Amino acid sequence: LVLASKEEYLSIKIVPKIAVLVLLSLSLTGCFARQADFKRMVPESANIQNRHEGNVHVTTQGGRETSALFGRSQISNKSLKIAIANSIKKYGVFKKVVKINDSDYVLSVKLLALDQPLGGFNIEVRMSTHWTLLDKERNQIWDKFIVFTYKANFGEAIIGTTRLKKANEGAARESIKEGIEEISKLSLGENQ
Repeated sequence: LVLASKEEYLSIKIVPKIAVLVLLSLSLTGCFARQADFKRMVPESANIQNRHEGNVHVTTQGGRETSALFGRSQISNKSLKIAIANSIKKYGVFKKVVKINDSDYVLSVKLLALDQPLGGFNIEVRMSTHWTLLDKERNQIWDKFIVFTYKANFGEAIIGTTRLKKANEGAARESIKEGIEEISKLSLGENQ
């Protein structure tokens, strides 16, 4: 019968358990973050009042890429732009989403702030955006600040980084919904 020393026992039994706990705690507190998914930022429903005949070009700024390790889930400019463009297409707010040279309008959305908590069971994200619509001559014809808060509850995802990602996507989804609904209320002097 061979007995292990105290040091050997600790290295065999305790160290792997500590490593698992450290990895688990890192994943729950913000490491291994994933970028917000543009597909989950498209609203499931929207109350569209007017469908505009013109074509629109979408630009975004202020977004950030997510650093997968030791980062926090973010919303990139590319993801936000695709989500807005897909929402406009889905609900027919404009005839088409096009390149800038083919556009009758330019919709610019600037992500001003994405306020996120450090952690928690229920994660609430506050997203502030500024929406601007320009006509063909690039004169501003509409602008609006949209601020929306979305809470992802513990029941939606056990892992903290996933809840943060869901809260980001929810805040973006609701902001996009409000933005396209507000644009649809505009009378742009077209046949509608």
